[in-house]
Amino acid sequence: FLTGQLYVTAGFSGTVKISYTAYGEKNGTYKGTLSLKVSTKTKSIYFNDVTASSYSWASDAVDFLRYNNVVNGTNNANTQYSPKNSITRAHFMLMLYRAFLEEDYGDYKVTSNFADISKGTSDYSKELYQAVGVAKYLGITNGDGTNYNPNKNITREEAMALIYRTLNEMDIDLEYTSTKDTGDFSDYSKVSSYAKDPIKYLIEHGVVVGDSGKINPKSNITRAEMAVILHRVLTY
Repeated sequence: FLTGQLYVTAGFSGTVKISYTAYGEKNGTYKGTLSLKVSTKTKSIYFNDVTASSYSWASDAVDFLRYNNVVNGTNNANTQYSPKNSITRAHFMLMLYRAFLEEDYGDYKVTSNFADISKGTSDYSKELYQAVGVAKYLGITNGDGTNYNPNKNITREEAMALIYRTLNEMDIDLEYTSTKDTGDFSDYSKVSSYAKDPIKYLIEHGVVVGDSGKINPKSNITRAEMAVILHRVLTY
């Protein structure tokens, strides 16, 4: 018998062929090929507002992150994801922390944090305090020097810069490469200086594909868009 796991990159669909050799004590060697059909998910199995008619392009990413406990729903029943909503700096940092930092820094004792991040008593406030505190300690975020502004929506270039810094801090190299570069995007010149190298790197590794040839760096990033980008980073 054969056992194992098959890994494919985010958004892949099609047929994967795997060659194998089997050995039998009496009948010798057998060679063959397994053909596996990989389909892209069209709607979420967790959230009723990530549907085939509106967010099929994000459903696989959203479910991947939900399965791996990187994201939760936005209602008490945990049945809605609110994909079109802009993501706040707080929720974004929680995603980054759960995806990349928690395993190594979940037990780190945060001794310094931003003035507007309070530990509080709820599970959410405690986790947010840990997530932002760890990111501050590692130099992933400097906030505005005093505050983190957790309830402010995060822009696309801000999110990409934080992802890039996190990858660098955790020594994660993306293996997948793209044929695109910054010249393929008409608004790359509008990217802030601090985000130019991060966005260039993410373009070259296929994480950032843009929208009609634009990066839209100053626009707020939505929860659906963030899920797709994180899914690519985690599988590339």
